[in-house]
Amino acid sequence: MTANRLLYLDNLKILLISLVILYHVGQGYGPYGGWWFYMSSQPDKLEWIGRFFAVNASFFMGLFFMISGYFFASSFDKKGFVKYTIDKLRRHGIPLLLVTGMKNSGSDLVS
Repeated sequence: MTANRLLYLDNLKILLISLVILYHVGQGYGPYGGWWFYMSSQPDKLEWIGRFFAVNASFFMGLFFMISGYFFASSFDKKGFVKYTIDKLRRHGIPLLLVTGMKNSGSDLVS
């Protein structure tokens, strides 16, 4: 690892990713259900998961955006507008075009 890595942000991201996983795993068992078909041997919903969802959803995605925004200025200043924009188009635009092309081609890989 590099010497100037912010380990507390790495640990925070690990915690947030774990919360996202727990959030999505629990959706089928909570009071809100899910949009997918599932079979459960437990006919009653777990009401306490709804409180977990409410608290969790109130901060975890916003905190991801805050961490991302924290690093934006230094990355933008280091690369400059043109290089930063090209880098982002390469990293996000190419996969977007590929998925859009697969979706428009009628492929079953992307619904």
